[in-house]
Amino acid sequence: FVVGLDIPLLYETRMDKICDYIFLVNTTKKIQRKRVLMRPNMTEKKYELINNSQWSYEKKKNKKPLIINTSFGKLITFIIVIFYLLVIKFKGK
Repeated sequence: FVVGLDIPLLYETRMDKICDYIFLVNTTKKIQRKRVLMRPNMTEKKYELINNSQWSYEKKKNKKPLIINTSFGKLITFIIVIFYLLVIKFKGK
């Protein structure tokens, strides 16, 4: 069965060690900034602190996660996740 974890700073906290598969979501910096600043109690300063504490996208990508571009919205992202889960399930059989 599948358990999904949404762990901020996954690699930075070494929590990737407990995962069988890692999905790395990505979008443009512009879309990311817009989405983050829409959250309650989020400020530009908090956003910058969070952003500066993260590994770069390139460094994360080098860990070979399954990459999902979220720029196209929730429905497309959901379809991509389901596709990856089906590939993982049938690859194991």
